[in-house]
Amino acid sequence: MAVADPSASPRFNEPFHVAVVGGGLAGLSAALELSERGAQVTVLEAAPHLGGKLGGWSVAALNERFSMEHGFHGFFSQYYNLNDTLRRLNATPNLRPTTAYPILFADRPEERFSASSHFFPLNMLALYARSPSLHWRSILSSGPRMQALLAYDPIKTYAAFDGVSFAELSASLDPGLYAAMLLPFAKTTLNRPERLSAAHALMFMHFYFLGNPEGLGYRVTDGDCMTTVVAPWADRLRNNGATVRVQAQVTGLEVSGDKVSAVRLAQNSERAVGSIPTSLSEACEIGRDGDVPIFAFKENGRAVAVRGACTHMGCPVRLSSAGFACPCHGGLFDRAGVPTGGPPKLPLVRLPIRSDGVVFVPAAQGERIACDAVVLASDVRGTRRIVGASPLSEALKADVSALTEAEPYVVVRFWLDRRPAADRSEFYTVSGYTLLDSIALYDRLQGEYRSYCDRTGHGVVELHAYGVAPELDRGLEHNTRTLFAELQQALPELRGSRILHQEAMQQSNFSGFALGSHARRPRTTTPHSNLFLAGDWVRSDLPIALMEGAVTTGRLAANAILRSRGVAEVTIETVADHGVLA
Repeated sequence: MAVADPSASPRFNEPFHVAVVGGGLAGLSAALELSERGAQVTVLEAAPHLGGKLGGWSVAALNERFSMEHGFHGFFSQYYNLNDTLRRLNATPNLRPTTAYPILFADRPEERFSASSHFFPLNMLALYARSPSLHWRSILSSGPRMQALLAYDPIKTYAAFDGVSFAELSASLDPGLYAAMLLPFAKTTLNRPERLSAAHALMFMHFYFLGNPEGLGYRVTDGDCMTTVVAPWADRLRNNGATVRVQAQVTGLEVSGDKVSAVRLAQNSERAVGSIPTSLSEACEIGRDGDVPIFAFKENGRAVAVRGACTHMGCPVRLSSAGFACPCHGGLFDRAGVPTGGPPKLPLVRLPIRSDGVVFVPAAQGERIACDAVVLASDVRGTRRIVGASPLSEALKADVSALTEAEPYVVVRFWLDRRPAADRSEFYTVSGYTLLDSIALYDRLQGEYRSYCDRTGHGVVELHAYGVAPELDRGLEHNTRTLFAELQQALPELRGSRILHQEAMQQSNFSGFALGSHARRPRTTTPHSNLFLAGDWVRSDLPIALMEGAVTTGRLAANAILRSRGVAEVTIETVADHGVLA
């Protein structure tokens, strides 16, 4: 918990420029806190969109367009720092609570765990009282390993169990508890139990259930996360004066003395961003460059394409009855993209059009962005690449190079010719199948899919496979077939259903928590006085994980900068930092 310093200034008293490398939750969190207090912030994201794993895009399916994202997300009640951010962004109206946390088993009936309103041990007693899989005598028979589960300590737990795998630890735990709660939750780290540090798994269980009164309560977004969470976040940053750039790949950091002096960007290749419609008449959106729309219109009988970024501060503009309008600062442009009101002074940038109608952004030269501080908030792979290419401390380089990634995960969204049974829950954790680990029913989750399924009678179901072991990984096509077969086993009413469309992806970009890795995992501060790290892979003594881990470490990085400049820090709230038996 950050303690307020009564002598701290509420804002920066002089210009201070921070480059935030990475536009996922960690980077966005750091950028928000710094920009709220008057820092000049530049967010640099290599992907075409912000949000990291919350980011999304549009796909064409069955003659319609749908929002698509990296996978279903639950916003748990103990995500105190993330939920606080969403409240400040006025994004909470887009979240709605669920009533239970159901688990589908391959070999026995479904069990449903509800959110608790009590701390341990009352929440554990309630869990055992409800579940037919859990037996009181097994608590005693599990002996000291059960005590380890209940005695989480941020120092002692890692000292004792970081070199032990979660699979080894679990062998002496209550089998019912392992199958009902521990294994399904551990797999959501996307690390295989055989390769997952038991210490990290114990922290994970403490964070999600044993160390907070909320238990398994969570909320879901009524729309896609890009629209309901990421877009308001980006708008707030721009309103704070931050510069937000996508497709801006950082190649390295420049160092002067012990400080980082600048960020270097890659030389971008020419990229296509849209195509001129054959029947172009009225102005219309034809593509996107990251989060910036590309518009086309006719001028003197010829097609013209413009980049829809306001020339005041780069906010995406929208079509209006008079031409184009910026929703951030009131900029107005006529139908030719010439400013007619508000702060912008320059017209919208026109883009070249090839003879085949493809609109493209010309190649840009590599850039150097000078800064007073850097928050490096990329994922593990990006951080290793950037640190390895920069003249930084050898100790930092060694620790970053030792970071690992989790095994691959698979996300498949099926459009089916029928819907699951009406009494089904909107989300299931799944236990006991070869690949299948979760099922999300999008006809119950998001408004656009509910509307589509109500109109057509179709179903839209998303399946996840976490931490796919090498011996089970037969490639995306085979893995997709396996998941569909297991879906029909888990939800028998879908047996014989026909796939109308599918979107499938297999990626490997989650943080790894390998055995013995905790001690050398980098912390927020580094040997360089103005370089700070953020991400769920950053070492912290706070019990935090996944989205909350990213947001909290972003706040920790921001606080380190704020503290160094005498500016008021942001509050950080966590669950209980020790288990009841610690």
